[in-house]
Amino acid sequence: MQHKHLLTLILSFCLISLVLTACGSEMQPGERGVINSESRSSQEDQEDLQRFSRQAFAGFDTLTQIVGYTPDQTSFQEQTDWILAQIKQYDELFSAFSPSPSMLNLYKLNDQAGQGPVKVDPALFDLIALSLKIAQDSNGAYNPAMDRVTSLWRQAMEEAHKDPGHARLPDPLALEEAGQHIDYTQVKLDDQAQTVEYLDPDLRLDLGGIAKGYALELIMDQMQDRGWDHYLISMGGNVKSLGSKPDGQDWSVGIRDPEDAQGIFDTLHIHDLSVVTSGIYERNFTVDGKLYHHLLDPHTLYPQDRYVSLTVVVEDSGIADGLSTALFNLDETAGKKLADQYSAGIIWIYQDGTSDRYALK
Repeated sequence: MQHKHLLTLILSFCLISLVLTACGSEMQPGERGVINSESRSSQEDQEDLQRFSRQAFAGFDTLTQIVGYTPDQTSFQEQTDWILAQIKQYDELFSAFSPSPSMLNLYKLNDQAGQGPVKVDPALFDLIALSLKIAQDSNGAYNPAMDRVTSLWRQAMEEAHKDPGHARLPDPLALEEAGQHIDYTQVKLDDQAQTVEYLDPDLRLDLGGIAKGYALELIMDQMQDRGWDHYLISMGGNVKSLGSKPDGQDWSVGIRDPEDAQGIFDTLHIHDLSVVTSGIYERNFTVDGKLYHHLLDPHTLYPQDRYVSLTVVVEDSGIADGLSTALFNLDETAGKKLADQYSAGIIWIYQDGTSDRYALK
């Protein structure tokens, strides 16, 4: 589903806050959070750093928003030019929707399913390895091999948006057939050779549920190596902070109110952390009065109805992205056990508007 129309919605909210929602085409983690408005302090003046912000559609078919403190506009422009170029490069590498003219990306890797081991870029190899680890740790609640299934739901949603009066679910027999080719254990990795092999020739990886967060983590690591600090970046709502503000204060990140697109349900204060929210309130469609959203349970091949949104707070942005999908498909008890494995915090928001928290400091 394409969500470029969200730009108009986002800009309309900018007078009160920056609203960040996932607008990628993947049938994966959804609508996210809010970067609250910030102001400069006298301490920042003393450190001779100024606050700048920038937003652009740089990749992953989503809006990237950047807030940072640098000595001057020129420095911020140069640094954010580099950031946006990196986003574009990782978008091309991790894309399952179109072949890259210059590299072996995920699309080309999927095309070689069943043809033996394929050597891939280290970043793509590590992304696949992380996705398989989260899949294993969550007992398949997150499954990176769902492309055959998510494609059917994506098509149904697109058709429903074009003609709501004739909205319908994916064909059950087609879903059943697609579900025969989502066994992520059929993806074999060779760490030493940096190769990936699909043992099932009909399996296809869709890393949309983790790629944006993983790319953001890679970029933030490189920024830190370059000595850049005091940044807050959101890619499609995958929010990650690098350091604090110059005066030592934490960044403020708002969790969107599921009932009010302009409202804030809760506010978190973070530094060197990631905040990722999966929600059902943007990418969905209705059939016979029932709402169906994009967050699919790999075990049933249908959406879950437990939560309206779920927020994950953890250091690593790639882990946060993958966990947000897995936890959405788990009950609270199983979710807490998974969160403990990654030292992650959770905010659940339920259908009745109530919420619960776990392991948030």
